[in-house]
Amino acid sequence: MLDFSYKNKYNLSGSYRRDGSSRFGSNNPYANFWSVGASWNVEQEKFLLDNKIISQLKLRASYGKNGNAAIGNYEFFPGYGFGANYNSTPGSFPNNVGNLDLTWEENRPFDVGFDLGILKNRVNLEATYYKRKSSELLLDVPLSATSGFTTVRKNIGALENKGVEITLNAIPVKTRDFTWNINFNYANNKNRVTSLPGGKDILSGLFILRPGFDVQSYFLRQYAGVDPANGDPLWYTDSTKKSTQNVYSSAQRLIGGQTASPKYFGSLTNTFTFKGLTLEAQFYYSGGNHSFDGFNSFYIGAGAFPTFNKSSRILDRWQKPGDVTDIPKYIYGGNKGFENSSTFYLNNANYVRLRNLQLGYMVAQSAISRLGLSSVFFYVRGTNLATWVKDKNQPFDPEQGASARSNLNEFIPRTIAVGLNIGF
Repeated sequence: MLDFSYKNKYNLSGSYRRDGSSRFGSNNPYANFWSVGASWNVEQEKFLLDNKIISQLKLRASYGKNGNAAIGNYEFFPGYGFGANYNSTPGSFPNNVGNLDLTWEENRPFDVGFDLGILKNRVNLEATYYKRKSSELLLDVPLSATSGFTTVRKNIGALENKGVEITLNAIPVKTRDFTWNINFNYANNKNRVTSLPGGKDILSGLFILRPGFDVQSYFLRQYAGVDPANGDPLWYTDSTKKSTQNVYSSAQRLIGGQTASPKYFGSLTNTFTFKGLTLEAQFYYSGGNHSFDGFNSFYIGAGAFPTFNKSSRILDRWQKPGDVTDIPKYIYGGNKGFENSSTFYLNNANYVRLRNLQLGYMVAQSAISRLGLSSVFFYVRGTNLATWVKDKNQPFDPEQGASARSNLNEFIPRTIAVGLNIGF
């Protein structure tokens, strides 16, 4: 590792390392990683030393290579297992395909940005543009089931992520007894698969890997609504969306532009302090993606799974010719496969959440010093008190992790806590 600085103006850093992991095959367990970075503290230059507005200005950039080893411990190993007994005779079988050539997934991140402070750092802005290219991805490649396995883990394909990250800290009001502090951050990310072996698609459940598209692009039959004449569910026949049909299996699975990857996310925090009293409110937001409700077919389903409790949306179902709705006619046992996966079960996952609200009071030092205490802080805190969603049909919590799939998951709890911190 190397760090170099000249007059606290020009900074240069670099690093190099060689890592090995027992998670990879004996043919390729090692890889070389490195990084280089540079920054320029512009405010130290003569032309800004006496500037009364700009108190900090740093330009920075970095580039490097790192690795990912986030796989199971023995996925490289061609395994053989025992215990497959038959007719009272001991049996054994291959239990893992293995891949002795399995090695590190490689990432090459680049970022450039600036840090700006103005009005004696009453306002601070950090902005970064980044691009990360990943190659030798650790992905499951489909195998013919006649082999006894359906996938094998390999290093294949490439992926690109790019976006911007912005953080703003500001103190709009500051007096002897009162301070108002704002913290805002925003991040957006766009990813796309840049290459796959032979340019061939890889299907993975609800998703598809296809060059040029988001790594979490939904690959589903496109729901087209309900036939007003008879209440049948309809799906678009193909990508032209010019014709519809009521035969689920004949409709093509398509990329419809919906993804599980948020396009943007961030938070806004306001902190108000008056003497010893502090009020803090933090809002978190995320959007640009869709979530898939894996159990919606059970509690809507148009008659499928009839013994399950149903959502109130079922009251909007088709009931007579001419009804215009998106819920098909209820038929005991199901209506033409409506319960199967389609874009009907996708929901816009945009939301804003009041993540944290806290009111606290710091007892004055003069009131506690004679008790031998250094600090006394009393607070009331509420967590996840309210959530606003864009999609009125969103049945559950839109915050569902990387897969954006809800399966009757436990809700993120709404909590209220009362506490007392005492320092001695």
